Amino acid sequence: MTQGAHVLERFKGIRSVFRNALSSRSLRHLEGATALFIAAEFGSWLIFMVYAYDRGGPSAAADILLIQLVPCAVAAPFLGAYIDRLRPGRVLLVGFLFQAAALVGAGLAVSSGASFWVVAAIACVVNLSFTVTRPATATLLPTLVTSLDELTAANAVTQWMTALGGMGGPVVVGMVLNASGPAWALVATGVMSLIAALLMIGTPGPVPGAASVSVVDELRTNFASAIGDRSTTTLLTLNLYYFALIGAMDLLVVLLAIGVLHMGQGGAGYLEAAAAFGAVLAGAITIFIVGRSKLAWIMATGLLGVGLALSVLGVHATVLLAFVLLGISGVAGSVFEVSAQTLLQRSAPPDSLAGVFAILESLMNAGMALGVVMVKVVLALGGVRAALIVPGLVGVLLVLALARQIRGVDEGAHHPVVQIRLLERLSVFAPLSPESLERLAHHMEPHSVDVGAEVVRQGDPGDRYFAVASGTMDVHHDGEHVATLGVGEGFGQNALLHDVPHSVTVTATSPVHLYALCKDEFISALTGKRALSGAGESQAPNGAPMDPEAAP
Repeated sequence: MTQGAHVLERFKGIRSVFRNALSSRSLRHLEGATALFIAAEFGSWLIFMVYAYDRGGPSAAADILLIQLVPCAVAAPFLGAYIDRLRPGRVLLVGFLFQAAALVGAGLAVSSGASFWVVAAIACVVNLSFTVTRPATATLLPTLVTSLDELTAANAVTQWMTALGGMGGPVVVGMVLNASGPAWALVATGVMSLIAALLMIGTPGPVPGAASVSVVDELRTNFASAIGDRSTTTLLTLNLYYFALIGAMDLLVVLLAIGVLHMGQGGAGYLEAAAAFGAVLAGAITIFIVGRSKLAWIMATGLLGVGLALSVLGVHATVLLAFVLLGISGVAGSVFEVSAQTLLQRSAPPDSLAGVFAILESLMNAGMALGVVMVKVVLALGGVRAALIVPGLVGVLLVLALARQIRGVDEGAHHPVVQIRLLERLSVFAPLSPESLERLAHHMEPHSVDVGAEVVRQGDPGDRYFAVASGTMDVHHDGEHVATLGVGEGFGQNALLHDVPHSVTVTATSPVHLYALCKDEFISALTGKRALSGAGESQAPNGAPMDPEAAP
Protein backbone atom coordinates (compact mmCIF):
# COMPACT_ATOMS: atom_id res chain seq x y z
CA MET A 1 0.00 0.00 0.00
CA THR A 2 1.40 3.44 -0.93
CA GLN A 3 1.92 6.24 1.59
CA GLY A 4 -0.97 8.14 0.00
CA ALA A 5 -3.24 5.13 0.40
CA HIS A 6 -2.25 4.86 4.07
CA VAL A 7 -3.19 8.50 4.60
CA LEU A 8 -6.54 8.02 2.85
CA GLU A 9 -7.35 5.00 5.00
CA ARG A 10 -6.51 6.91 8.16
CA PHE A 11 -8.76 9.82 7.20
CA LYS A 12 -11.60 7.39 6.50
CA GLY A 13 -11.12 5.95 9.97
CA ILE A 14 -11.10 9.41 11.53
CA ARG A 15 -14.43 10.21 9.87
CA SER A 16 -16.01 6.97 11.07
CA VAL A 17 -15.06 7.39 14.74
CA PHE A 18 -15.27 11.17 15.16
CA ARG A 19 -18.96 10.95 15.98
CA ASN A 20 -18.16 8.74 18.98
CA ALA A 21 -16.31 11.55 20.75
CA LEU A 22 -19.41 13.74 20.55
CA SER A 23 -21.90 11.11 21.72
CA SER A 24 -21.20 11.48 25.44
CA ARG A 25 -22.21 14.58 27.43
CA SER A 26 -19.27 14.17 29.82
CA LEU A 27 -16.81 13.91 26.93
CA ARG A 28 -18.26 16.97 25.23
CA HIS A 29 -17.90 18.94 28.45
CA LEU A 30 -14.31 17.80 28.97
CA GLU A 31 -13.35 18.66 25.39
CA GLY A 32 -14.96 22.09 25.70
CA ALA A 33 -13.21 22.70 29.02
CA THR A 34 -9.89 21.69 27.42
CA ALA A 35 -10.23 24.26 24.64
CA LEU A 36 -11.20 26.98 27.13
CA PHE A 37 -8.42 26.40 29.64
CA ILE A 38 -5.77 26.15 26.90
CA ALA A 39 -7.08 29.45 25.51
CA ALA A 40 -6.90 30.96 29.00
CA GLU A 41 -3.37 29.60 29.51
CA PHE A 42 -1.97 30.87 26.20
CA GLY A 43 -3.87 34.12 26.49
CA SER A 44 -2.86 34.97 30.06
CA TRP A 45 0.78 34.07 29.34
CA LEU A 46 0.73 36.67 26.58
CA ILE A 47 -1.11 39.31 28.63
CA PHE A 48 1.39 39.20 31.50
CA MET A 49 4.23 39.76 29.02
CA VAL A 50 2.46 42.70 27.40
CA TYR A 51 1.66 44.20 30.81
CA ALA A 52 5.28 43.85 31.95
CA TYR A 53 6.62 45.34 28.71
CA ASP A 54 4.34 48.34 29.16
CA ARG A 55 5.56 48.80 32.74
CA GLY A 56 9.30 48.32 32.28
CA GLY A 57 10.23 47.41 28.73
CA PRO A 58 11.90 44.20 27.52
CA SER A 59 13.72 43.55 30.79
CA ALA A 60 10.47 43.57 32.79
CA ALA A 61 8.81 41.27 30.24
CA ALA A 62 11.68 38.80 30.68
CA ASP A 63 11.45 39.09 34.48
CA ILE A 64 7.75 38.22 34.62
CA LEU A 65 8.35 35.15 32.46
CA LEU A 66 11.14 33.94 34.74
CA ILE A 67 8.98 34.53 37.82
CA GLN A 68 6.40 32.20 36.27
CA LEU A 69 8.77 29.58 34.86
CA VAL A 70 11.38 28.96 37.56
CA PRO A 71 8.95 27.87 40.31
CA CYS A 72 7.15 25.62 37.82
CA ALA A 73 10.43 24.03 36.73
CA VAL A 74 11.05 23.05 40.35
CA ALA A 75 7.50 22.19 41.40
CA ALA A 76 6.01 20.60 38.25
CA PRO A 77 7.46 17.07 38.73
CA PHE A 78 6.19 16.91 42.31
CA LEU A 79 2.81 18.41 41.46
CA GLY A 80 2.28 15.99 38.56
CA ALA A 81 3.08 12.94 40.68
CA TYR A 82 0.88 14.19 43.53
CA ILE A 83 -2.10 15.01 41.28
CA ASP A 84 -2.11 11.41 40.03
CA ARG A 85 -3.17 10.46 43.57
CA LEU A 86 -6.37 12.62 43.53
CA ARG A 87 -9.74 12.39 41.76
CA PRO A 88 -9.04 14.10 38.41
CA GLY A 89 -12.48 15.65 37.90
CA ARG A 90 -12.33 17.40 41.26
CA VAL A 91 -8.80 18.58 40.54
CA LEU A 92 -10.07 20.17 37.32
CA LEU A 93 -13.11 21.76 38.96
CA VAL A 94 -11.11 23.27 41.82
CA GLY A 95 -8.19 24.14 39.54
CA PHE A 96 -10.35 25.96 36.98
CA LEU A 97 -12.18 27.87 39.72
CA PHE A 98 -8.85 28.85 41.27
CA GLN A 99 -7.54 29.99 37.86
CA ALA A 100 -10.65 32.07 37.25
CA ALA A 101 -10.34 33.79 40.64
CA ALA A 102 -6.60 34.37 40.21
CA LEU A 103 -6.95 35.77 36.68
CA VAL A 104 -9.78 38.11 37.66
CA GLY A 105 -7.72 39.10 40.71
CA ALA A 106 -4.77 39.86 38.45
CA GLY A 107 -7.02 42.04 36.29
CA LEU A 108 -8.19 43.95 39.36
CA ALA A 109 -4.58 44.36 40.51
CA VAL A 110 -3.57 45.77 37.12
CA SER A 111 -6.55 48.15 36.94
CA SER A 112 -5.94 49.43 40.49
CA GLY A 113 -2.30 50.20 39.80
CA ALA A 114 -0.81 47.53 42.08
CA SER A 115 2.96 47.14 42.02
CA PHE A 116 4.64 45.09 39.32
CA TRP A 117 5.76 42.49 41.87
CA VAL A 118 2.22 41.89 43.12
CA VAL A 119 1.01 41.20 39.58
CA ALA A 120 4.07 39.02 38.92
CA ALA A 121 3.37 36.95 42.04
CA ILE A 122 -0.22 36.37 40.90
CA ALA A 123 1.11 35.39 37.44
CA CYS A 124 3.35 32.78 39.08
CA VAL A 125 0.41 31.28 40.98
CA VAL A 126 -1.69 31.20 37.80
CA ASN A 127 1.03 29.34 35.90
CA LEU A 128 1.39 26.80 38.70
CA SER A 129 -2.35 26.16 38.56
CA PHE A 130 -2.15 25.40 34.83
CA THR A 131 0.60 22.90 35.62
CA VAL A 132 -1.90 21.09 37.86
CA THR A 133 -4.83 20.97 35.43
CA ARG A 134 -2.95 19.68 32.36
CA PRO A 135 -2.18 16.18 33.72
CA ALA A 136 -5.59 15.91 35.40
CA THR A 137 -7.26 16.34 32.00
CA ALA A 138 -5.31 13.40 30.56
CA THR A 139 -6.14 11.28 33.61
CA LEU A 140 -9.90 11.92 33.48
CA LEU A 141 -10.48 11.30 29.77
CA PRO A 142 -10.14 7.47 29.70
CA THR A 143 -12.58 7.11 32.61
CA LEU A 144 -15.41 8.77 30.65
CA VAL A 145 -15.55 6.39 27.70
CA THR A 146 -17.51 3.18 27.18
CA SER A 147 -15.65 1.79 24.17
CA LEU A 148 -12.25 1.88 22.52
CA ASP A 149 -13.75 3.82 19.61
CA GLU A 150 -14.72 6.60 22.02
CA LEU A 151 -11.30 6.55 23.66
CA THR A 152 -9.31 6.96 20.46
CA ALA A 153 -11.75 9.49 19.00
CA ALA A 154 -11.76 11.52 22.22
CA ASN A 155 -7.97 11.47 22.31
CA ALA A 156 -7.86 12.90 18.78
CA VAL A 157 -10.50 15.54 19.53
CA THR A 158 -8.51 16.60 22.60
CA GLN A 159 -5.55 17.33 20.33
CA TRP A 160 -7.77 19.40 18.05
CA MET A 161 -9.30 21.28 20.99
CA THR A 162 -5.80 22.03 22.27
CA ALA A 163 -4.87 23.45 18.87
CA LEU A 164 -8.10 25.47 18.75
CA GLY A 165 -7.44 26.92 22.20
CA GLY A 166 -3.83 27.67 21.28
CA MET A 167 -4.98 29.70 18.28
CA GLY A 168 -8.18 31.18 19.68
CA GLY A 169 -6.78 32.36 23.02
CA PRO A 170 -4.16 34.73 21.56
CA VAL A 171 -6.62 36.05 18.95
CA VAL A 172 -9.29 36.89 21.55
CA VAL A 173 -6.68 38.36 23.87
CA GLY A 174 -5.24 40.43 21.03
CA MET A 175 -8.65 41.98 20.31
CA VAL A 176 -9.37 42.72 23.98
CA LEU A 177 -5.87 44.17 24.50
CA ASN A 178 -6.37 46.57 21.62
CA ALA A 179 -9.86 47.52 22.77
CA SER A 180 -9.50 47.69 26.57
CA GLY A 181 -5.97 46.87 27.74
CA PRO A 182 -4.40 44.13 29.93
CA ALA A 183 -6.81 44.39 32.90
CA TRP A 184 -9.91 43.50 30.91
CA ALA A 185 -7.99 40.92 28.87
CA LEU A 186 -7.09 39.12 32.11
CA VAL A 187 -10.73 39.20 33.18
CA ALA A 188 -11.67 37.68 29.81
CA THR A 189 -9.30 34.75 30.38
CA GLY A 190 -10.74 34.37 33.88
CA VAL A 191 -14.19 34.01 32.35
CA MET A 192 -12.82 31.27 30.07
CA SER A 193 -11.56 29.33 33.10
CA LEU A 194 -14.87 29.88 34.93
CA ILE A 195 -16.86 28.41 32.04
CA ALA A 196 -14.42 25.47 31.97
CA ALA A 197 -15.11 24.91 35.68
CA LEU A 198 -18.88 24.97 35.14
CA LEU A 199 -18.51 22.31 32.46
CA MET A 200 -16.78 20.01 34.97
CA ILE A 201 -19.53 20.07 37.62
CA GLY A 202 -20.80 16.55 38.25
CA THR A 203 -17.77 14.74 36.80
CA PRO A 204 -15.47 13.92 39.74
CA GLY A 205 -13.73 10.98 38.10
CA PRO A 206 -12.64 7.71 39.74
CA VAL A 207 -11.04 7.30 43.14
CA PRO A 208 -7.35 6.56 42.45
CA GLY A 209 -5.67 3.50 43.86
CA ALA A 210 -3.03 3.64 46.57
CA ALA A 211 0.37 4.80 45.33
CA SER A 212 2.95 2.01 45.17
CA VAL A 213 5.97 4.32 45.54
CA SER A 214 6.61 7.74 47.03
CA VAL A 215 6.77 10.84 44.84
CA VAL A 216 10.49 11.23 45.54
CA ASP A 217 11.24 7.60 44.59
CA GLU A 218 9.24 7.97 41.40
CA LEU A 219 11.21 11.09 40.42
CA ARG A 220 14.53 9.42 41.25
CA THR A 221 13.65 6.47 39.01
CA ASN A 222 12.64 8.78 36.17
CA PHE A 223 15.93 10.70 36.28
CA ALA A 224 17.95 7.48 36.35
CA SER A 225 16.05 6.28 33.25
CA ALA A 226 16.68 9.54 31.40
CA ILE A 227 20.47 9.64 31.76
CA GLY A 228 21.21 5.95 31.29
CA ASP A 229 21.25 5.86 27.46
CA ARG A 230 23.40 7.95 25.09
CA SER A 231 20.76 8.38 22.38
CA THR A 232 18.14 9.30 24.96
CA THR A 233 20.47 11.91 26.47
CA THR A 234 21.09 13.42 23.02
CA LEU A 235 17.37 13.63 22.30
CA LEU A 236 16.60 15.19 25.68
CA THR A 237 19.37 17.78 25.08
CA LEU A 238 17.82 18.76 21.75
CA ASN A 239 14.39 18.92 23.36
CA LEU A 240 15.76 21.16 26.10
CA TYR A 241 17.03 23.62 23.51
CA TYR A 242 13.76 23.42 21.59
CA PHE A 243 11.93 24.48 24.75
CA ALA A 244 14.51 27.27 25.11
CA LEU A 245 13.60 28.44 21.60
CA ILE A 246 9.90 28.42 22.54
CA GLY A 247 10.59 30.53 25.65
CA ALA A 248 12.73 32.92 23.62
CA MET A 249 10.11 33.18 20.87
CA ASP A 250 7.29 33.92 23.30
CA LEU A 251 9.22 36.89 24.65
CA LEU A 252 10.55 38.02 21.26
CA VAL A 253 7.08 38.02 19.71
CA VAL A 254 6.00 40.69 22.19
CA LEU A 255 9.16 42.73 21.60
CA LEU A 256 8.78 42.36 17.84
CA ALA A 257 5.09 43.30 17.72
CA ILE A 258 5.30 46.31 20.02
CA GLY A 259 8.87 47.58 19.75
CA VAL A 260 9.85 46.77 16.15
CA LEU A 261 6.69 46.45 14.04
CA HIS A 262 4.58 48.90 16.10
CA MET A 263 1.49 46.67 15.88
CA GLY A 264 0.23 47.67 19.33
CA GLN A 265 -0.44 45.40 22.29
CA GLY A 266 -2.87 43.21 20.38
CA GLY A 267 -0.33 42.54 17.65
CA ALA A 268 1.54 40.12 19.89
CA GLY A 269 -1.59 37.97 20.14
CA TYR A 270 -2.01 37.86 16.39
CA LEU A 271 1.62 36.84 15.84
CA GLU A 272 1.31 34.10 18.47
CA ALA A 273 -1.81 32.86 16.69
CA ALA A 274 0.16 32.70 13.41
CA ALA A 275 2.66 30.31 15.00
CA ALA A 276 -0.19 28.21 16.42
CA PHE A 277 -1.86 28.11 12.99
CA GLY A 278 1.39 26.82 11.48
CA ALA A 279 1.42 24.04 14.08
CA VAL A 280 -2.11 23.05 13.05
CA LEU A 281 -1.15 22.96 9.36
CA ALA A 282 1.79 20.75 10.25
CA GLY A 283 -0.63 17.97 11.18
CA ALA A 284 -1.01 17.13 7.50
CA ILE A 285 2.78 16.92 7.13
CA THR A 286 3.51 14.83 10.20
CA ILE A 287 1.25 12.03 8.93
CA PHE A 288 4.02 11.25 6.43
CA ILE A 289 6.64 10.94 9.18
CA VAL A 290 5.21 7.72 10.62
CA GLY A 291 6.77 4.72 8.89
CA ARG A 292 10.05 6.43 7.99
CA SER A 293 13.13 4.61 9.21
CA LYS A 294 15.37 7.72 9.27
CA LEU A 295 14.09 10.63 11.32
CA ALA A 296 17.10 12.17 13.05
CA TRP A 297 17.87 14.79 10.42
CA ILE A 298 14.19 15.56 9.88
CA MET A 299 14.13 16.31 13.61
CA ALA A 300 17.26 18.47 13.37
CA THR A 301 15.82 20.37 10.38
CA GLY A 302 12.68 21.15 12.37
CA LEU A 303 14.76 22.51 15.24
CA LEU A 304 16.80 24.68 12.89
CA GLY A 305 13.63 25.92 11.18
CA VAL A 306 12.23 27.31 14.43
CA GLY A 307 15.39 29.24 15.27
CA LEU A 308 16.28 30.47 11.80
CA ALA A 309 12.80 31.89 11.25
CA LEU A 310 13.52 34.21 14.19
CA SER A 311 16.99 34.97 12.83
CA VAL A 312 15.60 36.14 9.49
CA LEU A 313 13.26 38.51 11.31
CA GLY A 314 16.29 39.93 13.11
CA VAL A 315 17.82 40.82 9.74
CA HIS A 316 14.67 42.16 8.10
CA ALA A 317 11.24 42.47 9.69
CA THR A 318 7.90 43.49 8.20
CA VAL A 319 4.41 42.67 9.42
CA LEU A 320 3.70 40.33 6.50
CA LEU A 321 7.07 38.60 6.79
CA ALA A 322 6.55 38.15 10.54
CA PHE A 323 3.24 36.36 10.01
CA VAL A 324 4.75 34.11 7.32
CA LEU A 325 7.93 33.23 9.21
CA LEU A 326 6.18 32.62 12.53
CA GLY A 327 3.76 30.33 10.70
CA ILE A 328 6.76 28.49 9.26
CA SER A 329 8.27 28.24 12.75
CA GLY A 330 5.01 26.64 13.93
CA VAL A 331 5.25 24.03 11.15
CA ALA A 332 8.93 23.39 11.91
CA GLY A 333 8.23 23.09 15.63
CA SER A 334 5.54 20.46 15.09
CA VAL A 335 7.85 18.48 12.80
CA PHE A 336 10.52 18.58 15.50
CA GLU A 337 8.11 17.52 18.26
CA VAL A 338 6.69 14.57 16.33
CA SER A 339 10.04 13.28 15.08
CA ALA A 340 11.81 13.81 18.42
CA GLN A 341 9.06 12.06 20.36
CA THR A 342 9.04 9.19 17.86
CA LEU A 343 12.81 8.80 18.16
CA LEU A 344 12.55 8.76 21.95
CA GLN A 345 10.03 5.95 21.65
CA ARG A 346 12.37 4.02 19.35
CA SER A 347 15.58 4.65 21.30
CA ALA A 348 14.71 4.55 25.00
CA PRO A 349 14.65 1.13 26.69
CA PRO A 350 10.98 -0.01 26.90
CA ASP A 351 11.05 -0.37 30.68
CA SER A 352 12.22 3.23 31.13
CA LEU A 353 10.09 4.97 28.50
CA ALA A 354 7.50 6.34 30.94
CA GLY A 355 10.27 7.83 33.09
CA VAL A 356 11.92 9.43 30.07
CA PHE A 357 8.70 11.17 29.03
CA ALA A 358 8.11 12.34 32.60
CA ILE A 359 11.55 13.99 32.52
CA LEU A 360 10.75 15.51 29.11
CA GLU A 361 7.70 17.18 30.63
CA SER A 362 9.84 18.51 33.47
CA LEU A 363 12.38 19.95 31.04
CA MET A 364 9.75 22.18 29.41
CA ASN A 365 9.68 24.92 32.06
CA ALA A 366 13.44 24.74 32.63
CA GLY A 367 14.13 25.05 28.90
CA MET A 368 11.75 27.98 28.46
CA ALA A 369 13.41 29.76 31.38
CA LEU A 370 16.78 29.17 29.73
CA GLY A 371 15.50 30.77 26.52
CA VAL A 372 14.24 33.83 28.38
CA VAL A 373 17.61 34.25 30.13
CA MET A 374 19.39 33.97 26.76
CA VAL A 375 17.20 36.70 25.25
CA LYS A 376 17.63 38.94 28.30
CA VAL A 377 21.44 38.69 28.11
CA VAL A 378 21.56 39.35 24.37
CA LEU A 379 19.12 42.27 24.73
CA ALA A 380 21.48 43.93 27.18
CA LEU A 381 24.43 43.43 24.85
CA GLY A 382 22.98 44.02 21.38
CA GLY A 383 19.29 44.98 21.39
CA VAL A 384 16.15 43.37 19.99
CA ARG A 385 17.48 42.48 16.54
CA ALA A 386 20.48 40.69 18.01
CA ALA A 387 18.14 38.83 20.38
CA LEU A 388 16.16 37.64 17.34
CA ILE A 389 19.27 36.46 15.48
CA VAL A 390 21.23 34.70 18.24
CA PRO A 391 18.83 31.84 19.22
CA GLY A 392 18.82 30.49 15.65
CA LEU A 393 22.60 30.68 15.39
CA VAL A 394 23.02 28.88 18.71
CA GLY A 395 20.73 26.16 17.37
CA VAL A 396 22.95 25.74 14.31
CA LEU A 397 26.05 25.42 16.51
CA LEU A 398 24.30 22.89 18.76
CA VAL A 399 23.25 20.69 15.82
CA LEU A 400 26.77 20.82 14.37
CA ALA A 401 28.29 19.94 17.75
CA LEU A 402 25.96 16.94 18.15
CA ALA A 403 26.02 15.83 14.50
CA ARG A 404 27.68 12.49 15.24
CA GLN A 405 25.30 11.74 18.12
CA ILE A 406 22.28 12.73 16.01
CA ARG A 407 23.38 10.34 13.28
CA GLY A 408 23.80 7.62 15.88
CA VAL A 409 20.22 8.03 17.11
CA ASP A 410 18.88 6.64 13.83
CA GLU A 411 21.46 3.88 13.70
CA GLY A 412 20.57 2.55 17.15
CA ALA A 413 16.81 3.02 16.94
CA HIS A 414 14.35 0.16 16.52
CA HIS A 415 11.81 0.84 13.76
CA PRO A 416 8.67 -1.36 14.08
CA VAL A 417 7.46 -0.93 10.50
CA VAL A 418 5.48 -4.20 10.37
CA GLN A 419 3.61 -3.35 13.56
CA ILE A 420 2.89 0.19 12.34
CA ARG A 421 1.34 -1.07 9.12
CA LEU A 422 -0.79 -3.52 11.08
CA LEU A 423 -2.08 -0.83 13.43
CA GLU A 424 -2.92 1.39 10.47
CA ARG A 425 -5.41 -1.27 9.34
CA LEU A 426 -7.27 -1.16 12.66
CA SER A 427 -9.93 1.54 12.40
CA VAL A 428 -10.09 2.09 16.17
CA PHE A 429 -6.56 3.51 16.07
CA ALA A 430 -7.20 5.77 13.07
CA PRO A 431 -7.42 9.06 15.04
CA LEU A 432 -4.04 8.55 16.73
CA SER A 433 -1.25 10.96 15.88
CA PRO A 434 1.77 9.50 14.04
CA GLU A 435 3.92 9.54 17.18
CA SER A 436 1.21 7.82 19.25
CA LEU A 437 0.77 5.19 16.56
CA GLU A 438 4.47 4.38 16.53
CA ARG A 439 4.58 4.34 20.31
CA LEU A 440 1.95 1.60 20.28
CA ALA A 441 3.87 -0.34 17.65
CA HIS A 442 7.09 -0.07 19.66
CA HIS A 443 5.57 -2.14 22.47
CA MET A 444 3.88 -4.87 20.42
CA GLU A 445 5.10 -8.41 21.11
CA PRO A 446 4.85 -11.22 18.49
CA HIS A 447 3.04 -14.48 19.27
CA SER A 448 2.49 -17.61 17.13
CA VAL A 449 -0.66 -19.71 17.73
CA ASP A 450 -1.42 -23.25 16.49
CA VAL A 451 -4.74 -24.38 14.99
CA GLY A 452 -7.38 -24.95 17.71
CA ALA A 453 -5.61 -22.95 20.43
CA GLU A 454 -7.73 -20.58 22.52
CA VAL A 455 -6.03 -17.20 22.79
CA VAL A 456 -8.61 -15.78 25.20
CA ARG A 457 -11.47 -17.52 27.00
CA GLN A 458 -14.78 -15.97 28.03
CA GLY A 459 -14.77 -15.13 31.75
CA ASP A 460 -10.98 -15.02 32.11
CA PRO A 461 -9.31 -11.74 33.12
CA GLY A 462 -7.80 -9.68 30.31
CA ASP A 463 -4.28 -8.33 30.38
CA ARG A 464 -3.42 -7.81 26.68
CA TYR A 465 -4.80 -6.51 23.39
CA PHE A 466 -4.22 -8.70 20.31
CA ALA A 467 -3.96 -7.77 16.62
CA VAL A 468 -4.07 -10.46 13.91
CA ALA A 469 -1.09 -10.30 11.52
CA SER A 470 -1.86 -13.55 9.67
CA GLY A 471 -4.36 -16.42 9.83
CA THR A 472 -8.03 -16.61 10.90
CA MET A 473 -9.81 -16.94 14.26
CA ASP A 474 -13.37 -17.72 15.39
CA VAL A 475 -15.12 -15.69 18.08
CA HIS A 476 -17.75 -17.33 20.34
CA HIS A 477 -20.01 -15.71 22.96
CA ASP A 478 -21.85 -18.11 25.31
CA GLY A 479 -20.99 -20.92 22.90
CA GLU A 480 -22.49 -19.17 19.87
CA HIS A 481 -20.32 -18.18 16.91
CA VAL A 482 -20.49 -14.39 16.52
CA ALA A 483 -17.58 -13.44 14.25
CA THR A 484 -14.54 -14.56 12.29
CA LEU A 485 -11.39 -12.48 12.57
CA GLY A 486 -8.65 -12.12 9.96
CA VAL A 487 -5.65 -9.99 9.14
CA GLY A 488 -5.95 -6.40 10.35
CA GLU A 489 -8.52 -7.13 13.07
CA GLY A 490 -8.08 -7.16 16.84
CA PHE A 491 -9.64 -8.25 20.12
CA GLY A 492 -9.32 -7.79 23.87
CA GLN A 493 -9.90 -4.05 24.11
CA ASN A 494 -13.01 -4.02 26.31
CA ALA A 495 -11.42 -6.16 29.01
CA LEU A 496 -8.47 -3.77 29.18
CA LEU A 497 -10.42 -0.54 28.99
CA HIS A 498 -13.01 -1.46 31.64
CA ASP A 499 -11.06 -3.94 33.77
CA VAL A 500 -13.66 -6.69 33.26
CA PRO A 501 -13.32 -10.37 32.20
CA HIS A 502 -13.26 -11.31 28.53
CA SER A 503 -16.77 -11.46 27.07
CA VAL A 504 -15.81 -13.86 24.25
CA THR A 505 -13.66 -16.89 23.48
CA VAL A 506 -11.29 -16.50 20.51
CA THR A 507 -9.91 -19.67 18.87
CA ALA A 508 -7.40 -20.07 16.02
CA THR A 509 -8.83 -21.83 12.94
CA SER A 510 -5.48 -21.77 11.12
CA PRO A 511 -1.87 -21.09 12.11
CA VAL A 512 -2.02 -17.51 13.41
CA HIS A 513 0.59 -14.81 13.99
CA LEU A 514 -0.49 -12.16 16.52
CA TYR A 515 0.96 -9.01 18.01
CA ALA A 516 0.07 -8.30 21.65
CA LEU A 517 0.07 -5.12 23.77
CA CYS A 518 0.04 -5.31 27.56
CA LYS A 519 -2.68 -3.38 29.40
CA ASP A 520 -0.51 -0.59 30.81
CA GLU A 521 1.18 0.22 27.51
CA PHE A 522 -2.10 -0.02 25.60
CA ILE A 523 -3.87 2.54 27.82
CA SER A 524 -0.77 4.69 28.31
CA ALA A 525 -0.07 4.99 24.59
CA LEU A 526 -3.65 6.07 23.88
CA THR A 527 -4.10 8.53 26.74
CA GLY A 528 -0.69 9.35 28.19
CA LYS A 529 -1.71 7.73 31.49
CA ARG A 530 -1.48 4.26 32.98
CA ALA A 531 -4.54 2.04 33.12
CA LEU A 532 -7.16 2.72 35.76
CA SER A 533 -8.84 -0.23 37.42
CA GLY A 534 -12.09 -0.71 39.20
CA ALA A 535 -14.28 0.70 36.46
CA GLY A 536 -16.97 -1.89 37.03
CA GLU A 537 -18.99 -3.87 34.49
CA SER A 538 -18.89 -2.33 31.06
CA GLN A 539 -22.11 -0.70 29.88
CA ALA A 540 -23.03 1.22 26.80
CA PRO A 541 -24.49 4.73 27.16
CA ASN A 542 -28.04 3.43 26.98
CA GLY A 543 -27.41 0.88 29.75
CA ALA A 544 -27.26 -2.15 27.44
CA PRO A 545 -24.34 -4.59 27.65
CA MET A 546 -21.31 -3.76 25.54
CA ASP A 547 -20.89 -5.54 22.21
CA PRO A 548 -18.49 -8.49 22.12
CA GLU A 549 -14.94 -7.22 22.38
CA ALA A 550 -13.53 -8.51 19.12
CA ALA A 551 -13.55 -5.68 16.62
CA PRO A 552 -11.73 -4.57 13.48
